[in-house]
Amino acid sequence: MRREAYKLDNIAFIKTIMMIVVVIHHCCLFFGGDWFTPVEPIGGGDYLYFIARWMKTFNIQTFAMASGFLFYYLWIEKGRYNELKKDIKKRAKRLLVPYFFTSVLWAIPIGCLFYHYSLNELFDKFVLMTGPAQLWFLIMLFIVFVFFELIGKRIKLSFGNLVLIYFITTLVGGLLSVAHFNYFQLAVSIKYILFFYLGGYIYKNKQKITWKQVVIMLCMTLGLYVLILCFTNTDAKVIKYGIEFMVPLVSVLEVSVIYFLCSRLAARCKGIMQNRFYCLLEGNSFGIYSFHQQIIYFTIIWFNGLVHPIIQAVLSFLIATCISLVMSVVLKKWRVTRVMFGL
Repeated sequence: MRREAYKLDNIAFIKTIMMIVVVIHHCCLFFGGDWFTPVEPIGGGDYLYFIARWMKTFNIQTFAMASGFLFYYLWIEKGRYNELKKDIKKRAKRLLVPYFFTSVLWAIPIGCLFYHYSLNELFDKFVLMTGPAQLWFLIMLFIVFVFFELIGKRIKLSFGNLVLIYFITTLVGGLLSVAHFNYFQLAVSIKYILFFYLGGYIYKNKQKITWKQVVIMLCMTLGLYVLILCFTNTDAKVIKYGIEFMVPLVSVLEVSVIYFLCSRLAARCKGIMQNRFYCLLEGNSFGIYSFHQQIIYFTIIWFNGLVHPIIQAVLSFLIATCISLVMSVVLKKWRVTRVMFGL
């Protein structure tokens, strides 16, 4: 019984940490000038953008891995996910219903306030789902779940298949991205199949990961990431596409290391799991993810140019986390709002 609880706590811990990383990522991303474009960054902060770019290589990928880990755990050990229609209906209720209500009641009104979307832009971004702010993750996870319900469960968990999926999803997802075909987040979803499958592969081989392998993966990650940075602005298409093909490998290595380190931390520091504040974050991580981005829009308007970029990022993080946490806790009080927002 304790072993079962450990595995679930382990993944919940990883998801909670990555939720925090996602909020930090969005607080820092603004300083690159290509996120929340209604205003331009004042006072530098390029180094924060560099940190945000690095976080982008592993934050949502780790979420997808954790979801895949849980999927295989519940399927193999608990006998879940064997009723196709029922499972897809439950997943739609968990992901698509919150997508609709969070879009209509939160993301769209605040997005229109700052971006002044036309009807065509709203249709493109939120109906065709080409750019629905942070809510793209819900669509992606639903599509990936359906894929694994229909096809993925039939794919044996092996290193050879992991490599094969890496090449197929990177190639097909990359081609669709180049063609700017990301309706319903299809191109992105194909890329994230790799990380969901990685979660299953890690679930199967979790006891075989050693500190030596982790050190090797860290060294490989550092070397590959430096190589990618060196050739990021190249005009040579062959090199450019080669680098794009290499990025998922960096993410796979990073996600594997994060799983190992967070697992060890969760196992050794069991008090974390009983900490009240941690439990509050863990229990409301979905709500924090759903609401945080639009709150950051306001903090950018308030603090941009008035405080040092680091202070701005810290204040944005604290305010966005606290407000979205309170919203989640309050909305959980009623069944109808729990269903509407997936809480």
